[in-house]
Amino acid sequence: DAVAIMHQQRYSCVVITRDSNPVGILTERDIVKLAFTITDPRSVTVGSVIHAPLITISPDTPLPDVIAQLDAHKIHHLAVTEQGKLKGILTRHDLVKTLHGEYVNFLSETIQEQRSELFHLGQKHTLFKLHDAALKASANAIIITDTNAVIQWANPAFAMLTGYALEEAVGKQMNELIRSGAQSNEFYEVLWQTILNGQMWRGELINKRKNGTPYYQEMTVTPVRADGNEITHFIAIKQDITERKQAEKLLREAAAVMENTHEGVMITDTASNIIAVNPAYSAITGYSADEVIGKNPSIFIAGRADKLFYEKMWRNLQTNGFWQGEVWNRRKSGEVFPQLLTISTVYDDRHEPTRYVGVFADISQLKK
Repeated sequence: DAVAIMHQQRYSCVVITRDSNPVGILTERDIVKLAFTITDPRSVTVGSVIHAPLITISPDTPLPDVIAQLDAHKIHHLAVTEQGKLKGILTRHDLVKTLHGEYVNFLSETIQEQRSELFHLGQKHTLFKLHDAALKASANAIIITDTNAVIQWANPAFAMLTGYALEEAVGKQMNELIRSGAQSNEFYEVLWQTILNGQMWRGELINKRKNGTPYYQEMTVTPVRADGNEITHFIAIKQDITERKQAEKLLREAAAVMENTHEGVMITDTASNIIAVNPAYSAITGYSADEVIGKNPSIFIAGRADKLFYEKMWRNLQTNGFWQGEVWNRRKSGEVFPQLLTISTVYDDRHEPTRYVGVFADISQLKK
């Protein structure tokens, strides 16, 4: 559910609160790491994977202090709080977007080489410090091109994203370096028509790095005009969203496996309360998800195994994190049937159990 919210709202993170007090944060990077370590994303709650304690700032914190906090803690997100209550979340990308309008104007005026006549020395020094801070805070690539898409300048984040050093990129056309071929000619025709008409373009596309590997990016392109209102340059800000796309793909695949497998799947919390089942579970047992969620699986036991059997099962789970064997349960109709059951323990980063995942097959036909 947390990933769905982040994807639908295009958020790079979510903050977890208790009574409006922030207690931790979950980011796209956390989701990508999580996707490679779990069998089913629904088996993990945000509480078990959040980063805590959360680094916070007050709403009146000066911008240079915000940047200093991000750099000091090597983080990309800060929670904004007032009297202990969450007011919002600030990211490095937000800083760049907030400064975007002033930054484009600043670069445009620098290109035109007329800035020294418009500002006093003190004002220029303040602007330089502000935009230098924006560049250092930006984890996003920033590129300046002429109207033919020939690169004039790029920041260090561009080199990190693409693998091309500044001296390799300057003087080259963008499509010579990073165009992957994944987008159609019509895609680029719309992009160029938009920016040549003086409008900002924003969208997602797939490009390639120097080593040939593809990556997803979110890009904003803004035209820069000279004094005569003629477009002279374009400024592009690029954000690498590869991890987010990979996380979304993995979660879709995991959900598809759970929904389409012919074996019943049941997920419980550490108190043995059912929190999710798949369609095959309902087909085998006759119980819908609404009828079993919140229940303890013990109510479906047929009574053919004694208490010692289940005590041994749980000791094995606690010791090895895994148990497999035959059990007899009862369908909704009252029919008793045999299952081949596998139970696996899901652990968090501290190797503490967070969920139990049971996968079972109806072996009634094999018993006949």
